[in-house]
Amino acid sequence: MIAPDEEDIIILENHTHKTLEAGCKECGYMHIVFQACISIEMESKIFFLSVECPMCESTYKDIMIAIPLNGYEKKRYDLNDKSIYK
Repeated sequence: MIAPDEEDIIILENHTHKTLEAGCKECGYMHIVFQACISIEMESKIFFLSVECPMCESTYKDIMIAIPLNGYEKKRYDLNDKSIYK
């Protein structure tokens, strides 16, 4: 498993902040529990949040952005390994 690089961290910080400003998508409660994740797929990196709301007890995945992999990244990642790094 490969750790996120500096560019990945910047993307997570910026998009997580924007997503969290709205609070829970179901009830609008602002104090949600979340985990920021990056999934490496065959053609792209998917940046998303796994969200839990303690108020309405909903759980969901909030996809923030998908970025196409370039040639170097396709070689860097084992695309047969479906692991997600967090």
